[in-house]
Amino acid sequence: MSRLSSVEAFPATHCPLGMRPAARQSTLVVELPFRDGQPGQEGLPEMFARLSTYQGSPLPAEGDLAANSQAIVEQIRDAPGFRGAYYLVDRTSGKAKSLTLWDDEETMMASEDRATRLRAESAHREGQRIITVERYEVGYSYLHP
Repeated sequence: MSRLSSVEAFPATHCPLGMRPAARQSTLVVELPFRDGQPGQEGLPEMFARLSTYQGSPLPAEGDLAANSQAIVEQIRDAPGFRGAYYLVDRTSGKAKSLTLWDDEETMMASEDRATRLRAESAHREGQRIITVERYEVGYSYLHP
């Protein structure tokens, strides 16, 4: 039986799920349906995320946000542990974020060199600056079917 729960994703600095650090810089909340269970048990998938923030120029409303998406995804999709990616854009400010999802912290960290290269290439091609790169443990996520 699936249920939804509200769990926050914390920076991946060994903060156990369900524990709220006294001071944290940012919180990422993603939702996914899961069966009853504790982290690491069947039913509740372990997942980690890398969230990169970019700053560029404002984008026109008619601009194609997915123009280079296939080429980028093809370069990362075969990385061990890769689960998916999102690219978020505020056209007005030119601020963008990329979110990649990983099976576990180990595979996310093993992809660092490839991710750094792809991030730099993409930012250069899009005329963006890389502002931050953060890593999180995902508490849960949900995409409506």
